[in-house]
Order: sequence, then C-alpha cells, then structure tokens
Amino acid sequence: MAVLSAWFWRNRRQRTARQAIVYLAALAIVLAANAAGVLNIAWDRTDAFGFRGQPTPEEAFSALTAASCVSDLDYHYGGGRVVRAECTSDYQGEYDKKTFDNTLCSEQPRAAFARWWQWNKEYQLDFSLGFTIERYSDMRNDPATLTVVMRLRAAFHPGEEEPYRIHVDKAEERWKVSAERALAGGWKICRVDIESPLNATFEKL
Repeated sequence: MAVLSAWFWRNRRQRTARQAIVYLAALAIVLAANAAGVLNIAWDRTDAFGFRGQPTPEEAFSALTAASCVSDLDYHYGGGRVVRAECTSDYQGEYDKKTFDNTLCSEQPRAAFARWWQWNKEYQLDFSLGFTIERYSDMRNDPATLTVVMRLRAAFHPGEEEPYRIHVDKAEERWKVSAERALAGGWKICRVDIESPLNATFEKL
C-alpha cells in the first residue's frame, strides 16, 4: 500500500482518471485480501464461530471433559491448536463454559457433570476424574457412540485440611456417549447416559 500510494500521489497535477481508477481498484483488492485473512484466522481460532466441532467423536468428548474442569486431563484440541481449559480452583463450581458449550449440540450432557460442580461448591473439594474410551462406533455412523469408563481418581482440598471427606459405593461408572456431526463439520456431544451412577456421601471433618 505504501508503494501504491507513493506512485499515486507522486505527481498530483498530471494524474489521470485511469490512474485514480487503478489506485482505488488496487486499494480495494488489498483491503479485501486483508479482511479475508483476518476472517480466516477468526474462523479457525473460534472453530467457525462455534459451528464447527472436533475432528473426531473421541476428540469432542476429550474437549468436553477437559472443559468440565473435573478431568485429570485439562488440555484439548481447539481453534486449530492444543489449548488448556480455563479452570479455577475457587470452589464455585466453575468450568470452562465457553469451550464446554461449544462442544455440545444439546443441553442433556451437562447433567453428567453438574453434580460434580455442585459438590465442588458445596463441599470445597477438587475432583479428578479419569475417562477411558472402551469402545466406539464407526465414524461413518451418525450419531457415533462411545462407551466410556469414568473413574473417580481423587477428591481433595489443596493446601489446607480437608473440610469434608467423600465416601462412594464404587469408584467408577459406565457412560454411553452420543456424538453428532456439527453444521460446519466435525463432531459435537449430544447425549451422555450413565449406567448405575455412583452414590456419594460426604463426612464433615
């Protein structure tokens, strides 16, 4: 643009209408190219402004668990790169809501994590859940289904004496996870059904 402007403004007295047209056309092309580049970066960084899912159903579930802030793994693939979920430890049942919401195609899966957020807030404990995918359907199927084992790995209150202790009747659950294709491609999680949810009680210390 600097070279173009220097050429155009070099001799203002002898400038022709053709030069003005060429200058304006070139300026429009440069601006359009830059706008397209910015839009392309924004498209990738925001996963098509939330309309694009993860490359596979497994990665969609991994992103969902990382964003829940109760998983033992807090990194996930998003916006064309590996990123860390935005999690805090202030015992307010917080989670990476933006990423979590962008990974869903319905509200139903939220209930599978809501009890852990509530327990985090009520009993001041951080939870570490492990997720192992045991079986998954062919990616050509829509919806795709995953069979996942969820294990409670830890429940702790860092730094100070724990205010509560958790007791569970079992340490794991089996989840049936359903994923569907997103509008702009990729996969999003639409349903999580828990077979025989674990029962938890809390003892005040």
